[in-house]
This record gives sequence, structure tokens and C-alpha cells, in this order.
Amino acid sequence: MSTPVPVLEVEGLAFSRGPGAEDFRLSLPALRLARGGFLALAGESGSGKSTLLDLLGLIERPGRVARFRLCGRDLAPALAAGDLEAVAAPRRSLLGYILQSGGLLPFLTVADNIAITRPADRPAPFAVGDLAARLGLEGLLRRKPEAISIGQRQRVAIARAIMGDPAVILADEPTAALDPPTARATLRLLCALAAERGTAVVMASHSWALIREFSLPVLTARMAPEADGGGVVFAPGSAEGLAA
Repeated sequence: MSTPVPVLEVEGLAFSRGPGAEDFRLSLPALRLARGGFLALAGESGSGKSTLLDLLGLIERPGRVARFRLCGRDLAPALAAGDLEAVAAPRRSLLGYILQSGGLLPFLTVADNIAITRPADRPAPFAVGDLAARLGLEGLLRRKPEAISIGQRQRVAIARAIMGDPAVILADEPTAALDPPTARATLRLLCALAAERGTAVVMASHSWALIREFSLPVLTARMAPEADGGGVVFAPGSAEGLAA
């Protein structure tokens, strides 16, 4: 059986911010993610999970990257050159982002927030009402974000990302504001929808119990020895090794 071609492949990524003792350094030796794959980023607060999502989402520019391929497109030269125009189109068409705060447009209804990412060049993957119903949002479609809870906003953000039918969804703590049963149900649905569409997902999470429960592959943030350059390194880890 042939090895699946990765939809996202990154090697030798490094990033730094800040001067002297206040600097922050992050590295990602390797990441390979096939269509429908699901990967969790784990680590303590401030370890750089959101920064890594921004790097994978082509929002932050790495200081160094040996390989960055997204759906077969080699973006490493453009990132090295700081060519923002060259990465804008693949970022817009191939990536979906679920922000921790939801990031909804306050002047649009829930229905319009979900529909705003609908692809212009191909059929939408779902009808707005059907997708909202699967996420338990069917009674909220005419409301504005200010009239729904934080947890409901997070589910709207998930629906909006899925409606865009991206190749890769980057999710920053998508279940953080949800009670445990709803968080479990929402993550189960996100996994199912991603598998159904063949969408790869990279999710930053503090919900280590959920990561273990769903047996998700993990990249764990760990401090590298100073002899190896120091900073935070995201490397494969075991869900069983995460704190309870």
C-alpha cells in the first residue's frame, strides 16, 4: 500500500521573537499530515502553541524553514523571501482558522458568519442550516454574536471554518469554553466532519484528557537543552505522558 501524500509537510522550521533574556524561540523539526489527519498540539500556557498555529497558517513568517509544502505547493522560497503576495492565495483558499475567541463578525448573524467562507469557485460542502443543526446551532441562525454564549460562538467558528471546505483547519482551543460533555461532542463532530471531507486538522488544546480519550497524535512543546540551542521544541509525544 502506498504512503498517503501529505497535505501539509513542514521540516526545519524555526522562529524567534524578542531581544536578549526576553527572547522566545520555537522550533518544529518535522510535521507530516495527510488528508483527514488530526494532530493535537499540547503544552503549558505560553509554550507557543498559538504561535505555531500562526506559523502553519502563514500568518507569522518563520526565521528559517527547510521545507513547507501545502497541497503540493512549495512555499518555503516565498516564506524565506518574505513574499506575502505569494502566500496570500494558498492561505485564503487552502486554510481555515478557528480562533479561540471565535473571531466572528459582530454585525453579521450566525447564519451569515457561517456562510461568509462559502467557496466561490465550487459548491459549498454543506447547507448552512444542515451544518448548524449538526453543531446544535439551528435555533441561533438569526442572532448576532453578542446574543449568544462564548461556547456557542466557538461552535459557530467551527462551522464557519468547515463551510470554507479548506484542505487544513487550524484550531486554537476550539473546546476551551465548552462544558465537558459539549466539548466531547463538539470534538467528536469536528473529527467526523474532517474525516468526511478529507480535511486535515491541527488543534492546540489544554484539554489533555480529551486528547487521551480520542487517542489523537500529539506534538508536545518541550524545552530543549541549552546545549542544543534552547527554546521550545514541538516533537511527537505520547498522550499517555500528558498531565492528568
